[in-house]
Amino acid sequence: MLKVSWEKIGEDYSAQRLKELFEKFGELEDVVIMSSMKRGSAIFVMPSKDAAVAATGSVFGDLSYPLLVMPLES
Repeated sequence: MLKVSWEKIGEDYSAQRLKELFEKFGELEDVVIMSSMKRGSAIFVMPSKDAAVAATGSVFGDLSYPLLVMPLES
């Protein structure tokens, strides 16, 4: 599982946009998106540990408001 967070500056990430960024590592098992006025965050359940590790080092989102991708410890 991964925890993804970002600062809300201008345009926000939609659920569809986030799925597009992460599905290149495999079909997502589940996605939970949370939002506040200043920050957005999501929990992604990846299909495998290898997919989660690959996404951690690869997905950054838009340069104007990048994603912080961290493994979620169980």
